[in-house]
Amino acid sequence: MHSIRSDVDPSLVPIFISEVDITQYTEVATLTLLAYDTITTMDKEIKYFWSSPRAFVSLIYFANRYIGILGAICSIVDNTLQANEALQAISDHGIIAHSS
Repeated sequence: MHSIRSDVDPSLVPIFISEVDITQYTEVATLTLLAYDTITTMDKEIKYFWSSPRAFVSLIYFANRYIGILGAICSIVDNTLQANEALQAISDHGIIAHSS
């Protein structure tokens, strides 16, 4: 269990955690919408993209479609790691202390 030291404004930590939560929920919602779009249009993609000869326009389509999903995944991972580092720094500076 965590307790907040009395010499630090206790309202700062919940605000930080709330902002991190909102960011993570937004990123997961974005990834969910991208995945939903990909899944619901996969039949058309197979019909028009995968069954035709490759052209430059096909590569642009592929990059546009899947780089967004890859970017959303990377963003979630990166922001999660940054949030963990920030929480660790808060803990290391005694703002959040582990109680025994």
